[in-house]
Amino acid sequence: MGSQNLSGRKVAQLKSRGLVDVFCSATEGNAPETIIEMGKGAPRTLIAMSTHGGSMIKHWVLGSVAEKVLRHADNAVLIIRT
Repeated sequence: MGSQNLSGRKVAQLKSRGLVDVFCSATEGNAPETIIEMGKGAPRTLIAMSTHGGSMIKHWVLGSVAEKVLRHADNAVLIIRT
């Protein structure tokens, strides 16, 4: 099953629960910067992300996409641990 099919089903599921403007996007680039920039283009939008909660050493060395988005996005951010 392709990821586009899965994302399309998830969007349809969220819309069926009453959410009006739901979309999924796949983009290349530096993940936190790309997500933050997309958020700037969609003010008053919730950014929902999942995280796997990597180790503290890995987090310290590489940083965390979710943490960077949480700290720097102007949008509301929902982070769900998988």
